Amino acid sequence: MTEEEQLMQMRLVLLGDATDDSQDDLFKFYLSNAKAVVLNTLFPFNKRVNDIHEKDFRLRNWQVRCAMELYKS
Repeated sequence: MTEEEQLMQMRLVLLGDATDDSQDDLFKFYLSNAKAVVLNTLFPFNKRVNDIHEKDFRLRNWQVRCAMELYKS
């Protein structure tokens, strides 16, 4: 899942329109925060791991769900 796919998913769920990019900067902010949570949880002592692989659908999907919860709160 690419970042664009993550953004489309967030747009669809939160805004009701997958093409509405008006909140993308905010969504990217929350995706970044969610990524930090994932990496700090899974690799707390390995600071060399600094990204979630695009092909890891489970982690990317969790990142989107976490970002949406952050956005809603």
